[in-house]
Amino acid sequence: MHKTRPSPRSAKAPREILEGGTEWLTARQVAELVGMSERSVRRAQESGRLRGRRTDGGHLRFLKGDVEAYLRGDQASGEPSRGSSVLRSRREALEGLNLEIQELQARKQFDRLRDEQAERAVTRSQEREQQQRAEAEARAQAQRDRESIARRQQEEKVLREWHETWREFGLSLLPADAPVALRARVFPEVKRSLENFVPDDAPDFVEAAVTATIEALLAPHREAQASSRRRGFLDEQKKLAWGELQNQYPATPPPDLCEALNTAIETRMQGFNSTSPWTDLRASRAVAIEHVMAPYHQARRSEERKHRTESMIQSVISRMPRLLGDLKRNRILRLDSNETALLVELLLPKARKFLELKVQERDLTEAEISQLLEDFVLRDQRLF
Repeated sequence: MHKTRPSPRSAKAPREILEGGTEWLTARQVAELVGMSERSVRRAQESGRLRGRRTDGGHLRFLKGDVEAYLRGDQASGEPSRGSSVLRSRREALEGLNLEIQELQARKQFDRLRDEQAERAVTRSQEREQQQRAEAEARAQAQRDRESIARRQQEEKVLREWHETWREFGLSLLPADAPVALRARVFPEVKRSLENFVPDDAPDFVEAAVTATIEALLAPHREAQASSRRRGFLDEQKKLAWGELQNQYPATPPPDLCEALNTAIETRMQGFNSTSPWTDLRASRAVAIEHVMAPYHQARRSEERKHRTESMIQSVISRMPRLLGDLKRNRILRLDSNETALLVELLLPKARKFLELKVQERDLTEAEISQLLEDFVLRDQRLF
């Protein structure tokens, strides 16, 4: 519902404004006086219907006379009125209506601007709230990140200390003479064995795993040490056996005999070590020496037997002429001297071969060889 400004003829001007001692009026005072808005007063001034002046500070002021002239329908102070009073009233009513329309449009525009300003204020408030929420969330996320990093650092520290503890335990399982290279492998091997465990696991299970890892790591080292000790033990036994062999061998033993003795010692010393009783070790060396010397003793006995047999055969053969002479005197053989010498010459090779064959069958005494020779001579077909 629009409010219609009353015409100047029907409006009652405040006498305290027009009759007071104030020479100049403000736009608000003029608006209250003429019954319109302050904006309409300014537009009337801008259109020239109401004369006004600007102060040095830029403020709009109106003279009382100019306001009275405007109320009387004058366009400016001192100008004569135009047309009849009816036309003036209609013009004033039309102007008032236009001013009301302009004022209404201005109010609508003002309301729209106010609403837009309110919406912008709400939008800015929402944006501030959203920004504050985002900042709060960012601060909360940063705090969570810091806490997560702190937890992770603490877990890593606990894990490092846990690994270090078990590494020291693994090092304590190594022997004092463990080489540096072996000690350097403890930490990575222990760390690998702990991959299936966490610090909260039972220490007994972790200790068993670390102990098994160290035992596996020590196995080659212990094997090498055992092999080294075994070689030293065998070398010592070979040296002792070689000295004992030299006491039994009449001359310097040949190299092949030394190699055979070393092989026999390695075979006989299976199951023995440096902590075995020295009597058992000496007996095993004696068995190894006997094994090595067996072919030598056999060859020596064979040579001695051959030499002894040859001596006996030679002794018996040398007595063959006398044997034939005894057979001739006993009239078992009837030969003259020339035939006897020829027979001896013919029988010697055959008799030697016969006696050698008999001696190879078994050991014979010199008397047995003499009897065999006599039997051989008597059985010869040419003697009968």
